[in-house]
Amino acid sequence: MQAVRGIIGDGSQPLTEFDDALFEAMVENVIIKSTTEFEFIFESGQRVKAKASK
Repeated sequence: MQAVRGIIGDGSQPLTEFDDALFEAMVENVIIKSTTEFEFIFESGQRVKAKASK
């Protein structure tokens, strides 16, 4: 979590663009299930399934 704090600071300023380092610090793995379905596995163990819009 130190890496995340280093990137977002105290959280008072919103992120305005994608941050590679933040993504890598928080996401352990991404599983591509199909061309429209994927799952993010976070370092915390949380899993989030998503569907891409066509």
